[in-house]
Amino acid sequence: MKLRVLAVANPWFDSNFFSASSIIFAGSFVVNVLNYLFTLLMSHLLGIEAFGEVAAMISLLTIVSVPSTALAMLMTREVAFRGATDGGDVRNLFLFLRKHVLLAALGFWILFLAVTPLLSRFLHIPYTLFLVFSILLPFSAASALQSGTLQGLQEFFALSKQNILGALIKLTIAILLVFAGFSVLGVIVALVCAQGAAWLFGFLVTRSALNLKERTPLQAVDSRPLQLFFSVTLLTTLLLALLSNTDLLLAKHFLPSALAGEYGALSTLGNIIIYGVGAFTTVLLPMVSAAKARGEGGERRILRLSLSVIAGAALSAWALFSLFPTVFVSLLFGARYLPIAPTLGHYAIADGCIALSIALINYFVAVRNTSFLYLLGLGIALEVGLIYFNHASIATIAVMFIISSTLLLGLMSANYFLTQRIRIA
Repeated sequence: MKLRVLAVANPWFDSNFFSASSIIFAGSFVVNVLNYLFTLLMSHLLGIEAFGEVAAMISLLTIVSVPSTALAMLMTREVAFRGATDGGDVRNLFLFLRKHVLLAALGFWILFLAVTPLLSRFLHIPYTLFLVFSILLPFSAASALQSGTLQGLQEFFALSKQNILGALIKLTIAILLVFAGFSVLGVIVALVCAQGAAWLFGFLVTRSALNLKERTPLQAVDSRPLQLFFSVTLLTTLLLALLSNTDLLLAKHFLPSALAGEYGALSTLGNIIIYGVGAFTTVLLPMVSAAKARGEGGERRILRLSLSVIAGAALSAWALFSLFPTVFVSLLFGARYLPIAPTLGHYAIADGCIALSIALINYFVAVRNTSFLYLLGLGIALEVGLIYFNHASIATIAVMFIISSTLLLGLMSANYFLTQRIRIA
């Protein structure tokens, strides 16, 4: 299902934006339900300490998947831009990058295996779990090339089906293996199986969408602009991954195992905001890229729509988490995790700020504005510094996270308005 961006008279409404968002939102809703069923069941079946290990490794996966995320963003922007301007062959670009991605993924896998002993000691997690965990890396890179292509083509329905398939397989296999007594190892194996299934689905869909069965000679591809954009995107996604996961990893390092497990539950609940509005961020990047390519100024309207919806959703989540924290904690994690309830409303502030910052960052990437990188790096350094020197309890770490994320949103907003003024001048 391919959706194209149309200009509309009303600057606060874009039917195509909401049509595309509705597809992603519906898919994301199903994925989020499956993921939170996964979280709910694992938190009950594994116990607090083992669940803390799972939460830490999932956060680590976000960080080590940074090259894959950057690759997906590269493909999204390039495919959307080329499709809007007829400036290149998407199929040729895909095949050119595929062979390079496979070689790079193999090298990164070997590098990760070399540092796993250090990660095991830092996070207090058995080394053997990291060996199985490492299998995710090559699958992640191959899947990113496919998902970025589908997102750039605005094949949002296929993209949603890919995500749902992965979440469903993860949930099913994790339940079976944990009940069979494999504990955390069973969860990691489920993650690997889910990633493999998502790759297979993406392979079949992209082969059809790009007609990869056809044997035609590859044309030369100028890789220099791709390398430059990938470098910028790699740094961006690394900083974003650190922004969203550093607090949990530092909590796992500094806090006792039981408290680290509770913090993992708090982080998971707070992330409902980020994942809940992810549909609008997913739509934002290709639509802004295409609008920028046409030069009609529609990219700012799309950003305003995204920020308005995200802000409304974040405020709603904050109100619900503040008014009924014990209900949400009990419903999703059980009475054992009730000590985190007083902190939940405050933590939602941090994730709301991060969700808005991510939308702004995706906008900057789409319009090829790299000025935000220094400010994002400053925000990460502030978060690490605040938590490193203030980590006595769950509440203390959460407060440091709130301070750093609020300041980051201020920096991203200031960067937007400053660059707009410079552009106009």
